[in-house]
Amino acid sequence: MPDNKQQLAIDLGAIIELQSSHLEQMLELLKKEHYQISKDPETLTSIAVEKHKQVQFIEQQTVQHNKLLQQAGFTADQSGMKNFIHWCGSPHKLMIQWETLLNKIEKCQENNLRNGMLVEMSHNRLTQIADIFQGEEKQTRTYNQSGKNDSAHIPGSVSIKA
Repeated sequence: MPDNKQQLAIDLGAIIELQSSHLEQMLELLKKEHYQISKDPETLTSIAVEKHKQVQFIEQQTVQHNKLLQQAGFTADQSGMKNFIHWCGSPHKLMIQWETLLNKIEKCQENNLRNGMLVEMSHNRLTQIADIFQGEEKQTRTYNQSGKNDSAHIPGSVSIKA
């Protein structure tokens, strides 16, 4: 059975390395997207296609990751992963890989949230400009701290008369 534990740890380490590699690629795409949002929004479509490919691959690897944990009798969550790492007997390398993976996931989430807010703010500005050029009756628009449009004034938000 120890050989099985060692092989499972090797297999899971390989999966984590693949996930980590694709998360690194996702971070690069998110950085490109951020630049394109502010400089060249027309190229966002190609970045979105590449991001979608990365997400699909990461999801496939996560399914394999979870199956491997469950095959070994552990839950497919962070607790199960930590227990697996200690169970397999080679916790140091695998724990570093796992923590690196979690860090990359967090960075991707932060970058994606930031880019989403930029896209929404850019869209709102373009809508406001279009309204002005079309001579439409303007309404008071308010934006909350995350940059989202609200129909009513919220304390702490900025009110903009269009």
